Amino acid sequence: MFDDRVSDSSGQFKSHFVSRDIGEVRAYVSRLFCNHDLQIIGRKKSLDTRIGITDLGDVRFVSLHHGAHVKVSAECLDDYILQIPLGGSGRAVINRSEMQIGRHMAYIISPVSRFSLEFSRECGHLILQISRDTFERFYRAAARCDLHEPVIFNPFIELDNPGAAQTVRIIRMLMTEANRLDSSLVAKAVATHVEHLILGLLLSSFPHEHPRTGDVPQARATPAYIRRAQSYMQMNVGNPVTVVDIAAAARTSVSSIYTGFRNHLNLSPMAYLKSMRLECAHRDLLAAGADGVAISAVAMKYGFNHFGNFSADYKKQMGVSPSETRRRGRSSSAQ
Repeated sequence: MFDDRVSDSSGQFKSHFVSRDIGEVRAYVSRLFCNHDLQIIGRKKSLDTRIGITDLGDVRFVSLHHGAHVKVSAECLDDYILQIPLGGSGRAVINRSEMQIGRHMAYIISPVSRFSLEFSRECGHLILQISRDTFERFYRAAARCDLHEPVIFNPFIELDNPGAAQTVRIIRMLMTEANRLDSSLVAKAVATHVEHLILGLLLSSFPHEHPRTGDVPQARATPAYIRRAQSYMQMNVGNPVTVVDIAAAARTSVSSIYTGFRNHLNLSPMAYLKSMRLECAHRDLLAAGADGVAISAVAMKYGFNHFGNFSADYKKQMGVSPSETRRRGRSSSAQ
């Protein structure tokens, strides 16, 4: 059930939705974002979904909590969606990128992206929704160019990054203020400026690709700063490393690191580092097979603290399980 109401004469629309019925929730969220598949995972087969919505100009603030362990997947999205997790944990696959999400990792889904999201029962989200038309209208004016494809953001946003953290803090503050009954942000002239502020912050803080009319893709050599980043990762493959550390070692900005890795390696910096760590774990498991080294010890050595995730990631990249690799190492050493 939901209660829609006009909050003031400026035409700003606020609504609240509460439901335990999966069919009702799926239908409501599909109207709100896009057609999607919603599954409840685990023994608890009922939802406790709560959704709050506040429109401010052409941007929409949404709070969403399913109250159950769920999986959400969709083939395509028409809007730009920034999701800021509140507590709990989850896992997101956006196009070909995959990441564990939580309080320190937000994510943004761009139009035409395929995605699959899994949330724990405790995981809620603050969501910023911007239509593709609104975003591209602003982008054309700001960049003074036309677009033949949507602007695509790097999907994962590390909130340890000062610039990203500041943008998220401002968005959360604006969301709080927009929900006040006496908010002056809802005035049309003010709302337009707030909308432009949010769009400008997204473009300046979050790495993105911006194809322009007439652009011709060209093969490019790997830049020196990417090679410096790769060297730093190799030397610190077993140490705790953040994207801020990588950018500092490469002598460039976090935004440039994200954009450079995506353009030249088709991976985010942390996904590249994870791949490198899995390769090292593979080497160690082959070499240590005869010595009886525990697989968990190898996983911990390279920063994989969740053994189940390590095994799944390892098999996905290597095509075999860690235990199979260790058995091969034992067989080779016995010969």
